[in-house]
Amino acid sequence: MPTLLQIASIHPDAQARLNASYDLIRAELPAIDAQWLAQNAGKVEGIVTGGHLGAPPSLMTALPNLKVIGINGVGFDKIDLDLARSRGVRVANTPDVLTDDVADLAVGLTIALLRRLPQADAHVRAGKWPSGEMPLATKVSGKRIGIVGLGRIGRAVAKRFAGFTDKIGYTDVAPQDVAFAYYPDAAALAAASDVLIICAAASASTRRIIGAAVFDALGPSGALVNVRGDRSWTSLPWSPRSRKGGSAARRSTCSRTSRTCPLPCSACPTSSSRRTSPARPTRPGGRWAT
Repeated sequence: MPTLLQIASIHPDAQARLNASYDLIRAELPAIDAQWLAQNAGKVEGIVTGGHLGAPPSLMTALPNLKVIGINGVGFDKIDLDLARSRGVRVANTPDVLTDDVADLAVGLTIALLRRLPQADAHVRAGKWPSGEMPLATKVSGKRIGIVGLGRIGRAVAKRFAGFTDKIGYTDVAPQDVAFAYYPDAAALAAASDVLIICAAASASTRRIIGAAVFDALGPSGALVNVRGDRSWTSLPWSPRSRKGGSAARRSTCSRTSRTCPLPCSACPTSSSRRTSPARPTRPGGRWAT
């Protein structure tokens, strides 16, 4: 049987199929050193990885018989595709496997952010509810929803929010044949939105596409939700406080969309609802919808 190097965990059903069809060598990236390579490099014909890990170029070049890299996720951004092409290595991902989950999460994060559910959870857990009620929050229904990147995930998000509102807009590199309003850039979309949802694929062309101009357009009462799975979409510092006098939008993000997590978002350090300060804007370029 072919030998695969597995550096990321996958769903138990998929794991069982791999176990039955391949010889697996499991290792974490930090453990793959010169000694490990000396013992195993010649055996490995494929890598099983996740979109959050990819495969470092140094590892790809150290495996002389590498033929395929299988990504348990959508993103190719952590794979050097030029290097893969030059070596004849095929790279495969799993599109649509997590589309529904990520879109569901976008709705959940938006409701949690606008209804202040993490704060309400903390209020109750701290035993404050007998002595005072939480301030009123705001509803999702009727809000203007802006989607940055109308690919598979962006369309699934729009479909779900159609049950809340008929005010849905999007931005992408070009207009698409959809009923939603198109805006030429993220700043124009933000100005017409109450909630801005980042669905653009993580790639070099979408790094820092959200800057000060977008946050200024969204305004202090706006909300921003990120479901693209990383933080490189913004040029803004990840600070819980807003610069005095600057615009600030509420923000919610979760980088755990590709795996199961036992923590409630209110207890998770990677999921937050906070305010941020503006910074210098940047412009998008190239195809960037997931």
